[in-house]
Amino acid sequence: MKKKLLYLFLLLFLGQSSFGSVSFIMKHHYAISGSQVIVPVKVKDFVNIMSIQGTIQFDQSILSYVSVQDFGLSGMNSSWIGLTQIASGQLTFLWVDPGLSGVNLPDSTTIFSIKFNVNGTNGQVAPLSFIDTPTPMEVINGAMNPVTFTLVSGAVHVQNSVSNTIVFKLDSITGTQGAQVSASLRSVGFTNITSVQGTIQFDPAVVTYIGIGYYGLPGMNAGNFGLSQIAAGKLTFSWLDGTFAGQNLASGAPLFSILFNLTGSSGTQTTLSLVDAPTPLEVIDSLQSQVTTAKVNGRINIIGNTTQQTLRLKIDSVAGPNGSQVVVPIRAWHFRKIITMQGTISFNTAIATYGAVEQFGLTNLDASSFGTSQVANGKLMFSWSDGTNAGTTVADSSILFAIRFNVVGAPGDITPLNFINTPTPTEFIDTTYSAMSSILQSGRIRVSANSFITTVDPSSLIYCAENSITVSYTSSGYFSPSNNFILQLSDQNGSFASPINIDTIVSTIGGTFTANLPSSLVAGTLYHVRVVSTNPMVFGTMNPSSITISTVPAIAATPTGATSMCQGTTSGVYTTSGALGAISYQWNINPSNAGTTSSTSTSATITWSPLYNGPVTVTVRGINSCGNGVYSSALSVTINPIPATPIVNVVNNCGNSVLSTT
Repeated sequence: MKKKLLYLFLLLFLGQSSFGSVSFIMKHHYAISGSQVIVPVKVKDFVNIMSIQGTIQFDQSILSYVSVQDFGLSGMNSSWIGLTQIASGQLTFLWVDPGLSGVNLPDSTTIFSIKFNVNGTNGQVAPLSFIDTPTPMEVINGAMNPVTFTLVSGAVHVQNSVSNTIVFKLDSITGTQGAQVSASLRSVGFTNITSVQGTIQFDPAVVTYIGIGYYGLPGMNAGNFGLSQIAAGKLTFSWLDGTFAGQNLASGAPLFSILFNLTGSSGTQTTLSLVDAPTPLEVIDSLQSQVTTAKVNGRINIIGNTTQQTLRLKIDSVAGPNGSQVVVPIRAWHFRKIITMQGTISFNTAIATYGAVEQFGLTNLDASSFGTSQVANGKLMFSWSDGTNAGTTVADSSILFAIRFNVVGAPGDITPLNFINTPTPTEFIDTTYSAMSSILQSGRIRVSANSFITTVDPSSLIYCAENSITVSYTSSGYFSPSNNFILQLSDQNGSFASPINIDTIVSTIGGTFTANLPSSLVAGTLYHVRVVSTNPMVFGTMNPSSITISTVPAIAATPTGATSMCQGTTSGVYTTSGALGAISYQWNINPSNAGTTSSTSTSATITWSPLYNGPVTVTVRGINSCGNGVYSSALSVTINPIPATPIVNVVNNCGNSVLSTT
């Protein structure tokens, strides 16, 4: 009661002015039915705040309240949480700064977390939203003035299985022969990460490594990259969060950007891929757990030199569900010796609201280079000068800057992102102090539905390596026309920590894969398949039933048995400890006229030929329904010949008999 009286006392002295905007954020979470999920309530731009209050709504038919925890505000505890309406899916909160002076919090600080039991069934979604009933949303600053706020809703998605997977994607770009380009390694799901390492492979006959043009992680610098194998087309990287608290990146944000010279001939291309040698891909989160990863390759295509080298700026197109944040890069081509640029970018605030600018790719470009006085009207201005008048040149496809937006529209809504000339006209000046002609390409933000993929059991559950497999999947929600559905295979234990990509379909709807299983698989009975998508990044459920995949038997163990005997020995018993995966065995005697056996087990009785002597080799191989294994190493056997019968000669020498043998 004292706390509420204090709060009412504060309200009596409130002025009418409003300052800065505080963001309250609840993200999307994925959980298995019957489990528990913890939903953090995070803040941004929480500066000089003295009190907050509000109500959070959840679907009590899918989630049930357990507790609150992780209090991030001084003096806040469970007594500030109201549970009188919890049965109706409403949780209220109230906090007042004990010092009445105003509190500052770093961006992404959790002010409290809510633990829920997940009671829903697969495919259900429980929205999490801030509402004004019974306790209205209000924020008061240290001057006892109300503060405007932005509310970002979240949701809990119920699935049969949950994969905390980070997707790494390398850019695909095209450049002219002899040009320099920038290709970024981007991620989706990069949350609370404390370390990441890996290797990027490229073809050094097509492109030449120049350096790192952008660092997207705190503390990352040139020392995080290994160049010992760069001549072989391998760039290694390793980064550690110095705070050990875990770092987050927005979906699609680059970890870093690599500069290449395009040295190959026109028409050549190189794949950009994440490989496991010499440095394997590994990601560790703030709980010191290894995080599952998925990889999407990129590509650099080289085209011939064109006669037209017009400056070109392009705004990327992205998609995201309501309540999420998206990052939209603005890229440049033929950005040569530019000393100033300015312009305006427009957007529809009913679909996306301005969040921030980031990923500055030009010297002297920072947040102060942007005018935000009209972002509420959907207009962001920019103005930059290189400061030296020497002119700035950047690699093709380089990001000049990126804009972070909050997605607030309904599924299916689209806002164009356009370069316009009001209030700041678009203009680029080079070192000749002439206004340059330019090509300006618009982008867009599409509000996607919460997309799902369900993978069904394949047509059979028993296969051999290299067999054809047919898998169907269903999809719901929005998928971009450029989306790829990828069929993935787990390891023999059913884990998708390092999935094998089996096949790819370019599509926006459900369908059927028919592809061949790899030849290099390990035999197992717990394989699963799943389908994932690339735009948006969605991890489908794995198929319900375990799949058995067999391989031809491994090489059999070398036989054991007698290795030396006399000609005429009737038989001998030889054994092998077997071959992994074998059902039966085939024995081989070389030369074939040395002996015979009809055994199909790990023990063979060889009947030796009484007419043969000399060297013999004995081998064995395993057999199963998938085929014949490799013969074992040979056991060498020697059959020694029987000595010749001696001839006795008797010689009569003057009455004496003399015996001799030959």
